[in-house]
Amino acid sequence: MKKNILFIVIGIIIGGLTAYGIVNHVAVKRAKAEITRLVDSTPMLEEIQYGNIQVGLIRSTFGMQDIELRLAGYKEPIRIDRIDLDVSEPGQQIPPRAKAEIRGIHLSTRHELFNPVRVDLEAMGYQDIAGLITLAYHYDAAGKRLNLNNVTIQADQMGSVRFDLALTDLDLSRLAMKNSKPDVATLLTTVPMIGVAGGRLTYSDDSLLQRLLHRSVQLSGQESSVYRCKPKEKLNQLLEGEKNERVREILSTMKNFIDHPKSITISLNPSKPVAVFRFFLMKKPVDFLELLNVQVTI
Repeated sequence: MKKNILFIVIGIIIGGLTAYGIVNHVAVKRAKAEITRLVDSTPMLEEIQYGNIQVGLIRSTFGMQDIELRLAGYKEPIRIDRIDLDVSEPGQQIPPRAKAEIRGIHLSTRHELFNPVRVDLEAMGYQDIAGLITLAYHYDAAGKRLNLNNVTIQADQMGSVRFDLALTDLDLSRLAMKNSKPDVATLLTTVPMIGVAGGRLTYSDDSLLQRLLHRSVQLSGQESSVYRCKPKEKLNQLLEGEKNERVREILSTMKNFIDHPKSITISLNPSKPVAVFRFFLMKKPVDFLELLNVQVTI
């Protein structure tokens, strides 16, 4: 009797593993078909090569390893260690939540993308640039609100930019119509009404500013001490002639950041969402700062 139960249990385990393998094989096959479709439908993508693919069977997760992206018109590929995607309710035209992580992006300064700035990058000590990109969003279709969260672009020995942004009155179903593009009339009637409800952008430096300053000194032919004083002198002149207290605070913060370039944060804290069309009606930059309640901190 015990042997029969043991054989039944072993049979269930083997059957379960076999079923999982079949379902996983089908899921991976579909994922590969989607990658092929993506390449065919994206003009700037010429080819994608990759190693392992993992597809979640319970949650809608997708992972790729050892990726090489070849852009149209460029010989050298962009190499990526890993891409992970987590999408909620993928059957919907616009999933309410999604998270993407692109880790281990590798680019040589010899890549044609860097042709316009290659000399400067190499003069600043860069040969190979590695970094990552992450982003997440939550979209409330009923409330027409989009929250971009933890959007990060980071490059080793350069720095990182991280931002969050909240938008209201955003009807993505009109702007992202399936199998077609929104016409000009749709854009003109939709985009100006989008509201900026808040946001925050933080730049953290990892030696890029110092390298840029050193390169600028080289190109200027001036003494380092003289060249370094120029930005602060300009800010001092602006401070002397500025009466708006908010602008004075921002200029003072920027001056401190130049002395200690570690990180700086720009925050948007409007009392209520500000429609995009209002930006075009502004006559002075200070109006933008007041309307969005812009604050700059280090």
